[in-house]
Amino acid sequence: MEEPHLRALIKEDLKLHPRSKISEIHKRVDDLDIKYLQKVVYKMYHDGEIGREGIKKTMVYLLVNKK
Repeated sequence: MEEPHLRALIKEDLKLHPRSKISEIHKRVDDLDIKYLQKVVYKMYHDGEIGREGIKKTMVYLLVNKK
């Protein structure tokens, strides 16, 4: 799956299921390597597209309002 398409899917998933763990997103997005998903989620966080709360195993991701 191309990265721009995956980014759009992640955003849509977080709209429907805010405060989700990567493992929860992975269960809802079929046929995708977990490492690739993690890489894209981390990029989105560092680009300011999504936010996160918690630490390590309690980390959840959510959409943020960009100004």
